[in-house]
Amino acid sequence: MSSIKSRKMCYLIRESKTAWCDVIDTILHGHDVVTSWFKTDSLKNLLSNRTQLLQKCGIWGCLLGAIVTCKLAKYVNYL
Repeated sequence: MSSIKSRKMCYLIRESKTAWCDVIDTILHGHDVVTSWFKTDSLKNLLSNRTQLLQKCGIWGCLLGAIVTCKLAKYVNYL
């Protein structure tokens, strides 16, 4: 029984991570931003330039991005 429960928990964690990643993609108008931001120069520049990021996403987009990133960070240990 615990094996089934464990698999279900892993599935739910994976689904949660996917959902939070989709939110980050939506906020930054990108695709697969969480796993590829360091490979794309335009994203790397955007994320390192606070003024540019604020202009693109607005204050609420930046705040939402910070909250979602924190929520996503708790899944790093599991996946």
